[in-house]
Amino acid sequence: MRASITFALLAPAREIPMIEDFIERASVFQSPSDLGALFNEHCATISKHDLFNKPENNNVLPEVWTAAMLGLGFQRGTGVDVKVRICGGEPFPDFRLLYGGHDLAFETTVALLDTPEGKPGIVYRDNKSLGPISSGKRIESPPFDYGPLETAIQKKTKKYYSSPVHLCVYVPYGGKGFVFDEVVRSTSMSGGNSFESVWVLTHTHMTCAKQWDQIGGPGGWIDLPVMPIHEEQK
Repeated sequence: MRASITFALLAPAREIPMIEDFIERASVFQSPSDLGALFNEHCATISKHDLFNKPENNNVLPEVWTAAMLGLGFQRGTGVDVKVRICGGEPFPDFRLLYGGHDLAFETTVALLDTPEGKPGIVYRDNKSLGPISSGKRIESPPFDYGPLETAIQKKTKKYYSSPVHLCVYVPYGGKGFVFDEVVRSTSMSGGNSFESVWVLTHTHMTCAKQWDQIGGPGGWIDLPVMPIHEEQK
């Protein structure tokens, strides 16, 4: 997701304090809807090129989006309100989710196709339009390729974590045959059992591929709000 940045596209110096302010605000426990609104508010001020190519953005914004979407999925699947925050400035974890008396530490990763079209930094290079991605770049690859999902999980299993952690994997591409049982199988084969739980997100659905006994998980897919992040306020 990284790409070189030309001098012509470098942001003015004031943009660094802007991202620091954003991280500070996103690092406070809040509803998934509020975190999603904060994400959209920040994205409205930067180009899509900068969103996917500047380290100060792509090192933190995927975590914010993932935390908000996972939180919305938890609420839709359980009917219980949750709180989420990213862990800006902390080495571990990427974000935390409060659910049913549990403070869950989450690491995140993205499963990407190994093609230019599968890398947002390339797809949106030099794209100066502002705002979040309204419908998401979906790359159809029938039948569905489980390889990137398995590779993403395997890479995370090779890292050392100081305490038990949950994993959330974002899959931005599509394809026929992306079924729950195969997601569970691929997760198990890739070492997913080394995490407390493993959750898989797409633009429109989420599931729990490896459950944690203390909270359980859905035995299938949960619908998610379509990007940009939005949920009716209760």
